[in-house]
Amino acid sequence: MRCIGFNGILCENNSVWTPLESALRRRIAISEFVVEEELNCKLWQVRRFRRYIRNVVQKHDTGGKALLIGHSLGGVAACAAVRLFKCTEIVGIVSICAPHTLYGGVCQIVFGGYRRLSVPILTFEGLRDQHVSVGARHPQSLRHTELDSDHYYELCRKPQHAAKIADVTAEMHRLLPPEF
Repeated sequence: MRCIGFNGILCENNSVWTPLESALRRRIAISEFVVEEELNCKLWQVRRFRRYIRNVVQKHDTGGKALLIGHSLGGVAACAAVRLFKCTEIVGIVSICAPHTLYGGVCQIVFGGYRRLSVPILTFEGLRDQHVSVGARHPQSLRHTELDSDHYYELCRKPQHAAKIADVTAEMHRLLPPEF
């Protein structure tokens, strides 16, 4: 299975992915782990962010199975992207510190991630998240986990957070029926 990571905005060269990839590889058979990002994209650049989502799908819709993982606004991007994949079977979404319902879910609406998901989603929230203080739980989340961390720095520097995300993800992967 492949893991396709969606980076959020203002998180260029995001160090969250390094410990997360290591932790996931120890728990799940992963053939490829890639992270895509749109450098220097700002929140108000809606068309550009939507194009980023489409470009990621176009690049990685090559068949097989994949798990979508998003950090920050990347979690919203993963939700928007799931319906665009035609050749690749998406087995689930892992969303970390994403603003799913913040301000009435405006990010979900603007970027196209508001539709009912056809795959399971796990959400993670940083208890001291200075950017997404509320709203990290997606309405369809199978499991919502609170992490004793902030939005970025502690996720990078404390490997126990990546381990917790990987443990919950591996548990979901084992419990789901084969069609997921």
